[in-house]
Amino acid sequence: MDIKAYMDEFGVRFLRLKNNRDNIPLEQLTTKYAKAYNALVGWLEKYAEWFTQEYINCLALSENPKDTAGNAKMQSQTTDILKKRRNYCYI
Repeated sequence: MDIKAYMDEFGVRFLRLKNNRDNIPLEQLTTKYAKAYNALVGWLEKYAEWFTQEYINCLALSENPKDTAGNAKMQSQTTDILKKRRNYCYI
């Protein structure tokens, strides 16, 4: 799947999640509709991980081969961001 199609699919699924949460009590979503609801949330979580990694990869392209100190600092900050994201990333 190309990036545009993946992002379009995210829009469709995120809207579905929003509509479900707006119109169906959370208790029903997590019990009666748990299988479909959990699959939807799981897909969105995987997308968020993918998107974050793609964004970080784009940042890595801005490294300057002559600025080793700056590159090391950026790598350290990127690592810190990834650690924090893993601890606080919930939908």
